[in-house]
Amino acid sequence: VRGALIDAFNVWLKIPPEKVTQIKSIISRLHNASLLVDDIEDGSQLRRGKPVAHAIFGVPYTLNAANYAYFVALEECHRLGSPEALSVFVEELLNLHRGQGQDIVWRDTQKVPSEKEYYSMVLDKTGGLF
Repeated sequence: VRGALIDAFNVWLKIPPEKVTQIKSIISRLHNASLLVDDIEDGSQLRRGKPVAHAIFGVPYTLNAANYAYFVALEECHRLGSPEALSVFVEELLNLHRGQGQDIVWRDTQKVPSEKEYYSMVLDKTGGLF
């Protein structure tokens, strides 16, 4: 879905195909890394009906792989040669972790967020990667 959405926007933006491929790779890498971390933080046992990575490889290996993927994505973003892209990358990574932090706090304190707070958290966790 994300790739198709990027392609749809590119009808108007007309970004060179090689850059679009890089952008898709960056977003995919960030999304997958965030799922690895999210599964650990949520104590998940399954992802899409299959055992989660940390159940197979252990938490240390999975966290290291997820963090490595974040930095590979950062390197790919840097190679785009766009300060604006790098700025968006950093902002969205901060949003992602801020949103996940809110989710964890609400779960652990059993606080029920307002609709506005919940909407903001969902946008932070997923908005920039979608």
